[in-house]
Amino acid sequence: FRCLTVKTDGVTLRGLTFANGWADYGGGVYATGSGVAEVIDCTFTNCTATGSGGGIDNAREIRGCRFLGNHVGSYGGGAHYVGMICCSLFEGNVANTAGSALNNCSKLLSCTFVSNSGDETITGSDPQYSVFVDNPAVSGTGNLATNMDFFVAGTRRPTPAAAMEN
Repeated sequence: FRCLTVKTDGVTLRGLTFANGWADYGGGVYATGSGVAEVIDCTFTNCTATGSGGGIDNAREIRGCRFLGNHVGSYGGGAHYVGMICCSLFEGNVANTAGSALNNCSKLLSCTFVSNSGDETITGSDPQYSVFVDNPAVSGTGNLATNMDFFVAGTRRPTPAAAMEN
């Protein structure tokens, strides 16, 4: 069972924990329409989706959240299809296809990514001012090497786009 389905626009989720949910999309939370307006200081742990968004699928803004040990069959072990994420932790998330931590986020600021596993830690997003620790691979849609990110301890730093063009 999925922890929560949101069918109304403008909903804010604050200070909640979503644990052990299971669904095709959004094992923790799935939103229809334009998505959940805000997700603030929430925890998504051990949620699973066979499609996308192990923790959450479809939100406009996520701040100060924790995505811990979520799994997905395709894209976005922690989160999928989000407008903006800041100051959040993605740890121990898994994706069978890509985006073990995150897939398809328009703006990603000051997040921490630790020990997420899959082909790529992030897909369809460009992190800025973020920290990566023990992730197998990091990729995005632009030149990640110039976004002031900090790569440590076992994370393969992406090749700068300028170097690939030469």
